[in-house]
Amino acid sequence: MIYPTYPQQLAVLSQQIDQEIVLHDPRTGKVYMLNPTASLIWSLCDGMHSTAEIAKEIQNRFRLTPETILTTVEKTVAELKEYGLIKLLAKE
Repeated sequence: MIYPTYPQQLAVLSQQIDQEIVLHDPRTGKVYMLNPTASLIWSLCDGMHSTAEIAKEIQNRFRLTPETILTTVEKTVAELKEYGLIKLLAKE
């Protein structure tokens, strides 16, 4: 079965500050501050995890309903992709 994964763009620099991550895209000069949930999603965007796998990992760490988690993951991944911080990769 083929499912999409989302590896981080190599050019994007990241630094963790407490439970948040600051991203800097030197290609655009833009800086992004990720909250703890988005930071975990970012860290799991490694080209190995699908959105469903990311949602399951978040469910193990945060007290959110499965529906809320999946919606949050899908929205965050879509935003990271829109900003050019991650890319789409099909994986078997």
